[in-house]
Amino acid sequence: VQTASFFEADGRAVTFVDAPGFDDSRDDATDADVLREILEYEEGRRLSGLIYMHRISDVRVSSTSKRNLTLFQKLCGSQALRNAVVVTTMWDAVTEELGSQRELDLLMGTFKPLLDAGAQMRRCDNSLTSATDIMSYILSHDNVVLQIQEELAAGKELSQTTAGEALDADTKLLITKHQRDVQALREKLALSMERRDKEAQQELREEREKMQAEIHKL
Repeated sequence: VQTASFFEADGRAVTFVDAPGFDDSRDDATDADVLREILEYEEGRRLSGLIYMHRISDVRVSSTSKRNLTLFQKLCGSQALRNAVVVTTMWDAVTEELGSQRELDLLMGTFKPLLDAGAQMRRCDNSLTSATDIMSYILSHDNVVLQIQEELAAGKELSQTTAGEALDADTKLLITKHQRDVQALREKLALSMERRDKEAQQELREEREKMQAEIHKL
């Protein structure tokens, strides 16, 4: 979690907080680690709003992005989502026609649950005007407490919170998938050994070790 130096806007001191996504690229960081980092910063703080960033240049919403979005919803809860803004970026990488069509698809599809709960979708086109408009909109709201903050304050363990349960369920699915993949590789390795295909054996061993490492990380 990183913070920007605070500045004044509309007569208020503003601090932007950049939280890592649940697809964090650090080799030693699990999704649970990322969640704990976010909570350590949020402890005792009331936020003015939350921003979920999405590149309009993306051809489709990836499974990782969908997973991030689900956890974002679970972190916030329905009440806090009224202070959330889905900000689309990279408008300079698409034509207006293509970007507008993707924007409509997102409004009616991926982000509809957030918007139905009161979140807004805004464009950020790298201009000061668009950035200021987004910030002013967020600052027009009262501070909010996230659902996960309320759950922890009520005495729940992290794993018992709505976000924690969603993360745990997702992790179990990933482990099951990886275990199936490892088993399939074992069968291929056994077959290649029967055929005495040394090159294939080495490739399969490396792939199996990689998957086992991913399972241990989860």
